[in-house]
Amino acid sequence: MRVDLDENTILEYTCTEPKLEACITEGITAEGLMTAFAANAMGEMEPGAICRCLNSEALKEAYEKGQNQQQARYKCRLLELYINLDVSILKNPVSGHREAFLVFTDVNDLCVTQKAFDAVVKTNYDFVGVAEVATGKFFCLVNSKSEKMPVRYYDNYSDATTIYTFNKMINLLLACNPNTIELLGLNLEHYLYLNDIGKSLLERKEMFLSKRAIQSFGGYADAQLRRLQNALARDSYPQTEKEQHIYNSVKNAMHDLTKQCAALDEGAMKLYIDKAENPELETEIFIDLHLTHYPLRDYKNIWNQMNNIVKDYDKLGKRNKKKDDNHLNKHAMHLVRLFMMAIDILEKGEICTYRRDEHELLLSIRKGEYQKEDGTFSKAFYDIVSDYERRLEAAARHTKLPDEPDMAKVQDYVMSVNERVIRDEL
Repeated sequence: MRVDLDENTILEYTCTEPKLEACITEGITAEGLMTAFAANAMGEMEPGAICRCLNSEALKEAYEKGQNQQQARYKCRLLELYINLDVSILKNPVSGHREAFLVFTDVNDLCVTQKAFDAVVKTNYDFVGVAEVATGKFFCLVNSKSEKMPVRYYDNYSDATTIYTFNKMINLLLACNPNTIELLGLNLEHYLYLNDIGKSLLERKEMFLSKRAIQSFGGYADAQLRRLQNALARDSYPQTEKEQHIYNSVKNAMHDLTKQCAALDEGAMKLYIDKAENPELETEIFIDLHLTHYPLRDYKNIWNQMNNIVKDYDKLGKRNKKKDDNHLNKHAMHLVRLFMMAIDILEKGEICTYRRDEHELLLSIRKGEYQKEDGTFSKAFYDIVSDYERRLEAAARHTKLPDEPDMAKVQDYVMSVNERVIRDEL
């Protein structure tokens, strides 16, 4: 909008908002127009800025002082939106009059997101969201226990805040990654912020579900159980049981690592537990190797992985029992919740993160009601885990989910979202 400050007239304007159009018509004069705008400014975010930007005399005075740029951000009562107002004051070389160019920009999404993050910094909660990478615009933001993976736009807010770029989120969802799939299974009231793209993601959540969930959730749950057992093994278990846990950890690590290294012939590497040769141990892990023409660097990677696992177990450190017990109980609760979610996904094709029916059970685990005085977990807890393991195995055998997601459908959706971003239609 361009106004003549000296003649108090509106020279030209472009407006696509009916409510603002009416305001401009009613304003008639430049002074009347700016008064009308000022009257609709509420919840001013920059004290005094509105007066400087929407007052003819203030703008003329600023120009005389060489301050020909003014800016304010405020909430417009008329539109119920946050607005950025940029004002440039120039002297018309023909008329000699001082003219102001006012540009109003809708920054509602940005301000809502900013307020949400300001709240995050002041809490002890973890938050996770999805954003478009080019502009950093948010699609959704929720309270979560997700691990930390900040991206550059928001890494100054909080170490407990995780923002996934949209394309990264899609890839994780396609893999049925538990940390991201769980974001699609909340009640609507649990989302702190959700725009049209965020809603469209929730409406299409079924297209990400496939039999990939068997390995992703099953592997994640197994890792959680191993983490739990390993922590206990370091503190509480007899040496023979600790050795068994070390063996299990090494075997699990080797299963993943050998996928990245050159193939091993069957029987080329055998791990097993036998009577110890070390006089300080009762049982001990042994390895039989039969390798020929095997890449040295791949062997080095395998050996380093095994060595690091054994070293971690052999480390002796002081234990903060209260803190460690809290973490153990938290791991135990999430382990059971993972099983619950995986079974729902495989049996019903549904993502249910908010466990209303099992709330009391999960809370009792979190409170340590299944942990014994010596720090280990009761038989009742392992009975619960075993039952869910059996149910997960049965669900995996009988699931009607497709082997793979419908990639064409997912690609069409991703392209439509990215096209909207390019066209700045968000």
